[in-house]
Amino acid sequence: CNQQPDTDATAVIYADGGAVHEKGGPAAAAISVFKLRGTIVERTNFGRFYTGATNNCVEAAALLAALRFAKHHVTENGKITIVTDSQMVYRHAVGAHRFKDAKLIQVGRQITEILDPSLALRLSICHMNRTLGNYADEVCQQVRNRGGDVGDLPELFTELPHVDAQRHRPQRVITPVVEPQLPEPLDITSIEDFAKLRTFKARSTVPPNAELLWANLVRRAAQAVVTATDTIQRDRNIIELLLLPMRYLPANVKTTRIVTHLKNGTPFNTDHRKQSQEVRERVTDRKMHRLKEQIHRLGRDGKIKTANKLIRNQATQDDIPHEEKVEMLKKKFVEKDAEDESEEVFDIRQVPIFTGYE
Repeated sequence: CNQQPDTDATAVIYADGGAVHEKGGPAAAAISVFKLRGTIVERTNFGRFYTGATNNCVEAAALLAALRFAKHHVTENGKITIVTDSQMVYRHAVGAHRFKDAKLIQVGRQITEILDPSLALRLSICHMNRTLGNYADEVCQQVRNRGGDVGDLPELFTELPHVDAQRHRPQRVITPVVEPQLPEPLDITSIEDFAKLRTFKARSTVPPNAELLWANLVRRAAQAVVTATDTIQRDRNIIELLLLPMRYLPANVKTTRIVTHLKNGTPFNTDHRKQSQEVRERVTDRKMHRLKEQIHRLGRDGKIKTANKLIRNQATQDDIPHEEKVEMLKKKFVEKDAEDESEEVFDIRQVPIFTGYE
């Protein structure tokens, strides 16, 4: 087998296969035979319609049909050239590759078996560029359009595993449903107003199903900063851009609520006066407050051992050293007065366990 066709070939066979869908569905395998009879070239077409097959399967079936025609319908002393535009099928036929797909193994075995020495010595298998136009391609289209076979030699084409076309789900496209207008700006007149908003905790990540909605909102807020007409308006827009996470991505809020607010274009309520008493109170011990939040986050993440370790460390962090404890205990002891010491022996009286009245 080689890529150079014989110039004195008595028959040239073009093989091709095609399916409506590459992975399955209606398909066709076809060959177009050009035979030299004297000085006249005769063309004969053969094709078979498959209700369900992959593209690679019908390509291999077409090559097998070409080999069967060459062995049984071409004179034994004539040279034959077979042309295919499938690189995979060509590499299998010349021994450079073997089919690995389970649906192709049976066809590949038949191709190998039919290529006996008597046929291989007078056969040339060639690969052509698909863009140059394969004569068998138009036969494939004809077979698919008709939904039936072409030619009077149906035995040339082998049976193939039936493969239906895969049903592809339509690609889900999330359309931006946030209102074109940005939310009403917050009433921030002083640095204290801005500091009060820092009590609202925001998420560090965006829910996956809300990434597009969040991206559109940030993009519009950034455009408002760039297109501001004066510095005052630009500074206000920058503040609104920085406050977007607190207004749309609050912590401790369900993801479904966040997605709903992004879709509707309505921010969460950030009025500190409506917050709970616990949130509004100024925590005197900032260190303990931060420890409480850290333990709370670890608990929600399931890191119970780490949270317990933090609690143990905190319990002993400000503890008094052992040496100081000993000194403090010594100071609490009352020294014995020497005048209270006496060598007088107290009388010891035997007392029965049970009295006569019991």
